[in-house]
Amino acid sequence: MLWMPLLCWVAFWHAEVAEAQRIDVLGPQVRKYVQVSSPKAVLEHVQVIDGTGAPPSPDQNIYIEDGKISAISPGADLPSSEGTTIIDLQGYSVMPGIIGMHDPLYYLARPNLAADRSFEAPALFLPMSFSAPRLYLANGVTTIRTAGGVDPYTDLKLKRGIESGVLPGPHLDVTGAYLDGPGNQNLQMQELGGPEDALGRRPRSVSTISNTASSSIPNWTLIRSLIAARPVAAITRSNACALEVMRRID
Repeated sequence: MLWMPLLCWVAFWHAEVAEAQRIDVLGPQVRKYVQVSSPKAVLEHVQVIDGTGAPPSPDQNIYIEDGKISAISPGADLPSSEGTTIIDLQGYSVMPGIIGMHDPLYYLARPNLAADRSFEAPALFLPMSFSAPRLYLANGVTTIRTAGGVDPYTDLKLKRGIESGVLPGPHLDVTGAYLDGPGNQNLQMQELGGPEDALGRRPRSVSTISNTASSSIPNWTLIRSLIAARPVAAITRSNACALEVMRRID
């Protein structure tokens, strides 16, 4: 059984936009992924998986108008009409876009990786700002939370490009750079030397947490190697800046 996320249509390009983005405001990189540009569309003879846990509904027609599903009815062959694109998708399944809660925009490279999974430190985070957004969409993921990153300002710029219709990708909930304690050999993680770093009493922490609040990054990820005093301080500082904090325990 084939499946097709609704993101293939301009009407569902961005989950947070109340009205469908017009095809003429989309950049060329986005347009080539858009199959339908009419204000109305009908997906004929699809199997509907509604995400509630209910059994799939076979042979349904989905009616889309102005960026929203306006109706779902039993499958039928409809006559063509002006302003409406009709697509026969018999054999396909349609489901809501997936919300990814831990979807990074990088690849973790382990130099000289051996068969026993050993490698030469340090591991490196390699940005995937081009391919990752397209891969998420191709697999039906329409909203992601990065849950940690190494270049949050790049992630923010990517988010703005997606929201403006210039770049293809899912809705991004951007997380700030990882906050870690001493001993982690990854060179790209922010190391907090003590509670003072998290509370903003040293310059490097001010540029990390406080500046994040003014950069539209809503949350942070704390790594497991932070000792007790540091995550408490980081959480205290983040709460003062109205930021969310996640803690990795794996």
